[in-house]
Amino acid sequence: MSHLLKPSSVYELLPLDRLSGRSSTLLTDRTSTLTKNSATESHKLRNRGHVALVQTNFALLILFTCVPFLVFGGLVSQHHGHATSEHPKLKSGLIQASKIGPSLFAPLFAAVAGRTILKFVQWRAERGTNVGSLDQLLGCTTMFGAISTQVELKALNWIAVCLVALWALSPLGGQASTRILDFGLANSTIPSTIDYLDMNNTFDYYTGGDKAGPVANAGAVFISALSSSLDVKNSGQDVWGNVKIPMLERLPLPSKPDPEGWVNVPANGSVYSSLAGIPVSLRDRTSNISFVIYTSYWVLDCPELRPVAENENTTSVFANAEPFPNSPWWLASPNTTDSSRYTFSKRSVADRYIAYQSWDSSDNESYATCTLQTSFVEASVWCTDGDCRVTTMRPSKLLHPPPSWSTLDYQSRTFDDFAYGLTGSILGHEAHPTPIQGYFLDPGQPFSNNALEDKKGLYQLSKESFETSLAQIMNTYWIVAIAPTAVPAGRIQPDLNSTLHQMGASSLPATNVTIVTTYEIFVCNNTWLAILLLVDLILFIFGTIGLVLAMLNKGPSLALNMSYMVRDSPYVLTEPSSSLCSGAERSRALKNVRVRYGDVLPEEKLGKVGIGECDEQMGLWVGVFDGRREYA
Repeated sequence: MSHLLKPSSVYELLPLDRLSGRSSTLLTDRTSTLTKNSATESHKLRNRGHVALVQTNFALLILFTCVPFLVFGGLVSQHHGHATSEHPKLKSGLIQASKIGPSLFAPLFAAVAGRTILKFVQWRAERGTNVGSLDQLLGCTTMFGAISTQVELKALNWIAVCLVALWALSPLGGQASTRILDFGLANSTIPSTIDYLDMNNTFDYYTGGDKAGPVANAGAVFISALSSSLDVKNSGQDVWGNVKIPMLERLPLPSKPDPEGWVNVPANGSVYSSLAGIPVSLRDRTSNISFVIYTSYWVLDCPELRPVAENENTTSVFANAEPFPNSPWWLASPNTTDSSRYTFSKRSVADRYIAYQSWDSSDNESYATCTLQTSFVEASVWCTDGDCRVTTMRPSKLLHPPPSWSTLDYQSRTFDDFAYGLTGSILGHEAHPTPIQGYFLDPGQPFSNNALEDKKGLYQLSKESFETSLAQIMNTYWIVAIAPTAVPAGRIQPDLNSTLHQMGASSLPATNVTIVTTYEIFVCNNTWLAILLLVDLILFIFGTIGLVLAMLNKGPSLALNMSYMVRDSPYVLTEPSSSLCSGAERSRALKNVRVRYGDVLPEEKLGKVGIGECDEQMGLWVGVFDGRREYA
């Protein structure tokens, strides 16, 4: 026997004249809206033009929210490679859009996709289809539902594949909206020229009768360079920011040259030819600048390094040297009187011979003989925000004098005047070493007691260590002597006389430079741009289909809500209403009705599962589920 009541049976069980006054009023209020289009009246379909207009406008509004994502992608693509400094407001706007894009795309996608699926369900239902496909579609109005519905219905068909693929586009589009925009760096190059100090310079300023002034100036700068920290000594710039030239012969292995002979110079671990760098006329210290300078430095080979034997007479070697008072060390060169060295026309001259002697302590005296050569090199310099260093170098390809010739061979007195100034730059005592000797033992702290009181003879150093340190000291003094004001200035000023003394124009060669300005640019990720445009286009087309289907559908709009589920239900107390009532109208009319999903026949022997009204004032009751009870 069926327990399903006819629509009028509920009123037969509970006639209106038997309801209490308050209950009768509630029922009357509840049904007032629905009875406007009563079941006994007839109406034509689509008799709600203003409602359709509102729904259409709302659908268009949702649909056209896809457009900003297309505009966003277009703007990013259009400004790809453009400097952000030219569009500061656009940069700020695009960054903000990329941040909120994922948050907006997901609900937009859900609104468009969910609405279109519902309209498609109604369109299919009006034309007749099976319940399984409709249930499958109705269960896929959310991303999670698209997956769970296939599992629950055990449906694996083309509808399932299409729906899962459709909802997979939602997170993909959201990610695309935030990943499409990026920023990078670009360079613009401007050719220019700069001047730099030429090491192949004369020493005329120090060959006059009064050498006290020049020697004092050069000595002060030399002491400053000698006292700089170990980090500065090991870096590519001196304490004033001048560019230091590495020793090509001392570059750490492996230093393999490229086909053009250029060797990479590591940022750390390079041995530099001097403690002072080469001043350049670098006026722009905010851009990246690259240039090549052609320069030179001295290298020494000291095959003899030994202690001085007791009662050994070495004065004959230094017979022509001009001693500086109270200096515990000397330099001498027998080649000083060789006039054949002072000409460029002779392409082959013997190496300059140099003798070194020092009193390192009362018990230790060192003696060395060395040959001096000039290493002519080309150094490629890279500057970033005024921080410059040599990055690659190679032996010079230009025409130069032979390596055995040096700038000490300009005049017969050049070496003696140079040695006089160098040994006298720091005064000392015959039995007490100076910081110059301390540099050999402790380059980082030549003025420290550890270096000066070591009592260690320099002859105990390795050959490479001794000749490298002596060459660095000699190269340093040569640079500060020929440019005593340009070196501490950190650059060669436009007014050359302000930094150079009695030096001809040949001492300031010019070199071509490339000024590289680095700036920030917009970067468009084309892969994510393609994904965003594709997903947005699919969404726009899908939304358009939903709008068209809404116009094609003739019946009242379907709604997945409780008011539609209890429509004409014998277990919910409402009067029969027009079938033209939409889901929204029915939902507003029944918004205060209390229902329960449970046993709608709680007093019968055999229960029945359903949704019914639960209102004690009206005598309506739906039982809760009971595991001990049987249901039909």
